[in-house]
Amino acid sequence: MMKGVGGRTAVAAAAILIGTASLGLATTGGNDFYRVAVENAPGGVGLGVYTITTGPLHPIVGSLGSQNILFGGGVPGTSFTTIRSYTSGADYVQRNGLTLGGLAPLTLPLEGFVSPGEEAIVVGNPLNPSGFSTVYRPGGVAIAPDNLVIRQTTAGRSTTPTPDRNTRRLNLTPRR
Repeated sequence: MMKGVGGRTAVAAAAILIGTASLGLATTGGNDFYRVAVENAPGGVGLGVYTITTGPLHPIVGSLGSQNILFGGGVPGTSFTTIRSYTSGADYVQRNGLTLGGLAPLTLPLEGFVSPGEEAIVVGNPLNPSGFSTVYRPGGVAIAPDNLVIRQTTAGRSTTPTPDRNTRRLNLTPRR
């Protein structure tokens, strides 16, 4: 984790986990080299869960078809993000239905902290988005031990077969 100026913004990395979700709950975008899919409706694995595949012009595609960059075959459910609050000790997780043992910290699904319209905000051109942002507001949308704004952005921006400009970013901002 890196802290920005004054510790007000943090960028965290996501751990990757194999899973599945319904195609009907996904929004897709990207470009001819990389495609992203983000879960955008409640009731699935979790709002904002994402995956990345190769696009139709990526040289590895050929007769094999689209290939996984993250597992899942273009179906969101292959990512897993946990944000630990060192202020409250709570863990905010992207997955629904997670059950941990009795000694585990308080674990809250992020899906309950998304306002309508903030499930999959378009990044770039609305007619051909490069990706999507999901905004979680613990303490703002629903009661939580912390008062945060968490913005996750996943985008396929690289315009060459080298994934040098693809984006996976998570920004955390305390609300006052």
